[in-house]
Amino acid sequence: MRLLLLVPFVVGCANKGNGGASATGACQPQADNALRFDCDLPTQSDVVVTLDGPEGTLTRAGGPTLTLAGLRPGSTYAWSAAVDGAPIDSGSVTTGQLPDLFDDLSFTVTGTDGPATIALPTMCNGQAVVTVVDATGSVVWYQPFDTTATDPTGGLSGFSVTAAQTVLVHLDGSRIAEVAQSGATLFSVDGFESPLHHDLARGDDGRTYALFADLWDIDGQDVILDGVYVLDPDGDVVATWELVDHLGAVDVVDSGDKFWASTFPGAVDVSHANAIDPTPSGSAVMSLMLQDTVISVVLDPDDAAFGEVDWVLGPDGGPIVGDALTWVSGEFAGQHHAHVEADGDLWVFDNVGADGPAGERYAIDTDAGTAEQIASYPVDGSCDHQGSVFVDDAGVLVTCPTPGRVDLFDADGAVTWSLDVTCGGGAGSGSLTFARAQPITF
Repeated sequence: MRLLLLVPFVVGCANKGNGGASATGACQPQADNALRFDCDLPTQSDVVVTLDGPEGTLTRAGGPTLTLAGLRPGSTYAWSAAVDGAPIDSGSVTTGQLPDLFDDLSFTVTGTDGPATIALPTMCNGQAVVTVVDATGSVVWYQPFDTTATDPTGGLSGFSVTAAQTVLVHLDGSRIAEVAQSGATLFSVDGFESPLHHDLARGDDGRTYALFADLWDIDGQDVILDGVYVLDPDGDVVATWELVDHLGAVDVVDSGDKFWASTFPGAVDVSHANAIDPTPSGSAVMSLMLQDTVISVVLDPDDAAFGEVDWVLGPDGGPIVGDALTWVSGEFAGQHHAHVEADGDLWVFDNVGADGPAGERYAIDTDAGTAEQIASYPVDGSCDHQGSVFVDDAGVLVTCPTPGRVDLFDADGAVTWSLDVTCGGGAGSGSLTFARAQPITF
């Protein structure tokens, strides 16, 4: 495994230019982005920059060299910088117009009091880009990526926002990259033996956890099973976990899912992992769509129990060896985006819910061995693949890719705000690759 630090390897080359952005003072526009300004302020101390613009007053903080980001296009902001409350500099910036990759990519809001800012991975007309929009649907940040593969793992094939509010992606099923809000590439790795797919995440331990798939022979049938790469902060693979090591008797049935058809012709996909979420305990939650199952696995390489399955939540009699939880209420199927919040509750997007697709919350009691549904946030229409659910300060964000929609639910379960994403005027999964809308802050 080799660590790469060349920005052009990761950052998109298309749509260069800054759309006519301009500035006065110590903050100057980036040459290849319409919404970012690099500042070199006259101090050696940390600073707070206050910006007055069309959305009101914004604040940004950092060292004397920092990037102003999270600004609306075609807008002027008067800024002032201070150290410990004492002004040291001021000026103005005017953002440029968005590049042509947004000619067909649109964001339309209904309702009020939406999330402050959310990040979405999109593929529109073949261009991979992570976009951040505000509560009005205005684009306030974007980062294009160069991708080449055309099979299902191609393009922007995995995405998450880290606790440090950076963007983590894998591209073309073969590269992992982390990009700061300044646009700088912080982390870039390739050379993986097996194809990456669907999801990756950064743990509190600084490690990166990424899903991959491998081909196995079970009773003479080629079978696709999932695994996890664990990478240290330098980009080295320090541990590998394989689902095949934790299976009992497997009933190999072709689900008809064609995701891997071009990568593994003739093979049967048995698990189809689509989410991984490392927790502070050293375990990680994984969603296995074709088993209608979520599992918790010890993935801390320093733990003697590495690789052990903590618990299994799914249908009775499944093939995964581990302590099975019992449903007290609720049940999911074809699920995506399984993750654990700080309070220990499990959240999933249930694609085939009893009452239709929904974001769902479950209380997990490992001592009692139970799972109890305590909340459900149903969406209208069909969500036959992908989807996500996030807890935000403004409410619960549920993404359904089929109509290309993000809904915000309030504490009473009512939709108060929605974002519709379209590519070329048409709704659907083509406008929302990986179908995840995740809160992000500047």
